Amino acid sequence: MTKNITSLILMVARPAYKNKTLAKNKLNDIAVSLKTVPS
Repeated sequence: MTKNITSLILMVARPAYKNKTLAKNKLNDIAVSLKTVPS
């Protein structure tokens, strides 16, 4: 029973974590492009 709950949480948490890192990378990319753009 506990094993099922754990795997369920992992199933939900993994994509969410991946999305979080993707969003972070996108933000970093935006920040870098903003810095490189001559103001």
